[in-house]
Amino acid sequence: MIRFEEGTHSCFKCGFSQKLCGMGADERGKCQWPNTAAAILRGIPSTRQGVAIVQNVGFDGDTGNAKEYANWLGSRHRRRVWGELMSNATVVIIDFVA
Repeated sequence: MIRFEEGTHSCFKCGFSQKLCGMGADERGKCQWPNTAAAILRGIPSTRQGVAIVQNVGFDGDTGNAKEYANWLGSRHRRRVWGELMSNATVVIIDFVA
């Protein structure tokens, strides 16, 4: 359900920023993590700690509303992270791992 905005540089196979991927930045390499981001992003808000991460990144909607959450995940994040434009999805994963 996630549709990434063009300016997010997101891989359409895994969802991670191509700016952070050694294989996909030039779109010639094979995706390292196909279908990985969607599973992670779906599971993160299933706990209180995960909901806090999603809210901290900037989502103020209902994480139970899959369409609303997916639309937000595919949107460009409000600020640069590590000097790069990224999707909200990539920033959620970065905060989750950190």
